[in-house]
Amino acid sequence: MITAKEYLNKIRELDGEINDKIDDLDDLRAMSTTLGGFQTGERVQSSPNYDKIEKTIIKIIEKENEINDLIDQYVDKKTEASKMIDRIENQNERRVLRRRYLRGMKWRDICMDMSYKWAQMHRYHASALINFNMILNEID
Repeated sequence: MITAKEYLNKIRELDGEINDKIDDLDDLRAMSTTLGGFQTGERVQSSPNYDKIEKTIIKIIEKENEINDLIDQYVDKKTEASKMIDRIENQNERRVLRRRYLRGMKWRDICMDMSYKWAQMHRYHASALINFNMILNEID
């Protein structure tokens, strides 16, 4: 049985994985622009290596498809979690969970945003996780 915190952290992990893959894609795109002609000392070679360019373009397309699949999973999980959070009665508990897990905010920023001290924020968080767990167990 997965806990509320594990379930909600999976959303944050997916977000991080998407960002990592976008960085990889950016690297591939940067590499693809350097595969054309290049200079070696005084000699200039202008005929591009089409085989390398083609392989890089294929890798770019595959990476884009991979990112799109992850984004679909992320949106589905986030939507499902948001619906479960909506079922929590206490507004402050809902706000804490949304800010922490759906928006990825840091604790310090959540405290400032909601105008609560650290201890109070963590009491809301602990209570919210208990309530989210009950909702999660209803689904299973």
